[in-house]
Amino acid sequence: MRGPQMEYFRAVPPTRERARMIATGRPRFELVQGDSADPEEPVELIADRVVMDGDSLVYARGNVEITRPDVIATSDSAVIDSGQEWARLVREPRIVATGDEPFTLQGTVIALYSGNRSLQRGLASG
Repeated sequence: MRGPQMEYFRAVPPTRERARMIATGRPRFELVQGDSADPEEPVELIADRVVMDGDSLVYARGNVEITRPDVIATSDSAVIDSGQEWARLVREPRIVATGDEPFTLQGTVIALYSGNRSLQRGLASG
């Protein structure tokens, strides 16, 4: 994470079961999935405010930009659950892919579902 301000709340059972982090001031994150022996390309996340709950839940709000090597996603807000492998982008979401199979997906809500760290399905409504 790179950014001007972050608050970190460590896990203190039974009060707080998981660690929680709140970053404001348009922080920039590199989210890495996979293990250290076989790391994947990091996903860059930029937003006005980001809340991370434990290891897998990310809530981003305000001019959200999610960038992978061949995909750029933008929206006003996003929720990512890397443990359950799904994400939801809301308020003018747009995904532009430039890889082998380029596409643009937009609507009022976009839901993404993955399996084994690979996109399985994307649904746009609105």
